[in-house]
Amino acid sequence: RGPAITVGPDGAVYVAATTTTLGWTRPLLHKLDMGGKTPIPLWKLPAIGGYKEDATGVAVLGDRVYVVGSVLTSITPPQYDLKIWWFEAETGLAIDEATFSAKSADVDQKNQWSERAYGVAIVGDRLVVVGTREFRPEGKFENYIRSVVLLFTPEGELLDEWTSPGDLLEEDAALGVASTQNGGFVITGWTRMRFPGAPKQVLSRRFEIIGEEISLVGVRPEVTPGIEAVGHAI
Repeated sequence: RGPAITVGPDGAVYVAATTTTLGWTRPLLHKLDMGGKTPIPLWKLPAIGGYKEDATGVAVLGDRVYVVGSVLTSITPPQYDLKIWWFEAETGLAIDEATFSAKSADVDQKNQWSERAYGVAIVGDRLVVVGTREFRPEGKFENYIRSVVLLFTPEGELLDEWTSPGDLLEEDAALGVASTQNGGFVITGWTRMRFPGAPKQVLSRRFEIIGEEISLVGVRPEVTPGIEAVGHAI
């Protein structure tokens, strides 16, 4: 399932997807030459991660390819850690991988809340990863889904993170991201109230990067009463 797709500075196309083998998911990554009438595979990584992992986004920065997704850490109930892999764009050689999870004692001491990546974009010389994280608002007894935005260096160092405060409706998720011409980026996804049958509504946000920090600029909900609508890509 998938795939995610991007074009590198050399004109090659990189495709990331997820396959299922014996009930377990594994990421895939392909590089294609699209210069002729027929795409020519330049290299293929048929299983870049371990079992119980998936790929949902891909981006190229310089001589590196970045794939984002998640790894299943618990089956019952399902729990995930957000994950990033990076590779040499020329050869497909694996360079490194990293996970992101809220493990601090005051947030998620036992790492039982899920974080998942859904999109990735290059903004200047930075990597922006968007997705979801579970969040328990003060005074609540259940986990809520909230959008998360992470800012990384090309080497995978986490510079800043932003979690939605639930400023419009109770839950929201970031599924797609794209850079803007002014050096910022925009995300899209959904928002909803937390009650059975509540429809999801398209929600988009715009951000700036100031130094090494993420700054929210604007929010745009697309209200469609009675109809569920989700933004997947931008």
